Amino acid sequence: MNILDYSNPFREGYSIEFKHSLLWEAALGIAAITHKKINHSLTEQDFFAPINQDIISSQLKTELDTVHTRNTWKALLQLLHHLDNHSLDSFQSFVHSLEEAELRKKCLPYLNQELEETVNKAAKGDSGAIKSIASANKHISFMPDYIMYLCTTEIDPLKKHLISVMTAWFEEILKPKQHSLEDMLNRDIKSKRAKQRTYSHMDEFVAYVTDGIDYSPEPYVTKVVLIPHFSYRPWTIVADLKGIKVFYYPIANASIAPDDPLIPDKKLALLYKALGDEARLKMVKLLFSGDKSLQELASLLDMPKSTLHHHLTQLRSARLVLTTKSKYSLNKTKLIDINRGLTDYLKEGWNENE
Repeated sequence: MNILDYSNPFREGYSIEFKHSLLWEAALGIAAITHKKINHSLTEQDFFAPINQDIISSQLKTELDTVHTRNTWKALLQLLHHLDNHSLDSFQSFVHSLEEAELRKKCLPYLNQELEETVNKAAKGDSGAIKSIASANKHISFMPDYIMYLCTTEIDPLKKHLISVMTAWFEEILKPKQHSLEDMLNRDIKSKRAKQRTYSHMDEFVAYVTDGIDYSPEPYVTKVVLIPHFSYRPWTIVADLKGIKVFYYPIANASIAPDDPLIPDKKLALLYKALGDEARLKMVKLLFSGDKSLQELASLLDMPKSTLHHHLTQLRSARLVLTTKSKYSLNKTKLIDINRGLTDYLKEGWNENE
């Protein structure tokens, strides 16, 4: 084949924007504690002590039960992307002010340009459109039920729930830690922005912030939004908006305890914790030879799937294991990072003569 290539060799990239607020922190904390399959792996268990010790109000308990059942944390996050002033009062007024179809539309997940009209119809209650959008999102296990609930439940109770859970969480969980959380989030963004200047390629910087997520420019995505969080550590959550990719990423240990030169980076600690178990080391060795399904791992290890899920959650939280199309694969680049991370930790930020 003979080709004369006169195309532009410089691929169009994306811009990067940092955002943070206590409302993001509230929504992500609500999402984390109601995600029953992974909340045991959350790094900041002390943060959730009021919930775990059952000393929260009956109102907050009821609202969190609804979040767990209906996955309405997704609606909270979606709405925050449409809110300019991230104060609690502004959020309350914003939700109150939205018309029924507008609220539902803002809470629905974005898929692509072609489905926008179907989303509009679903937000207005068209049953066929609702089923189409639910089916288009079936690759995410909770999403079809969330979409059906969001588009069919009465609007006033939905508004009341969204406002109540955010308000109660803010008052009971966040407010006592408000200033320390704000300081941590500000420190993390400041350090990440300083680090950004050392990267010539934005995809490499995104990988640094998100602990290894390889994100290349997609068609129609012109902006990547990076939102730090404390509550959902060590997990990174990825979401899509129109023209935007969103990464809610865990803040670094150094942002939590900036005056402690001995504190290791959370990524390093997670890696060693994940590997510090005989069963998980066996899984890593099996995956080193190739991708495996859950059934294959269960058969090879003679282990119940429930136990496997627990171990795989630990490995996934450390980014040692990835999932693609119902298969588990080993993130071999993380194995290379282990020794380098330990060496960096031992060398940096500490001088025994100080």
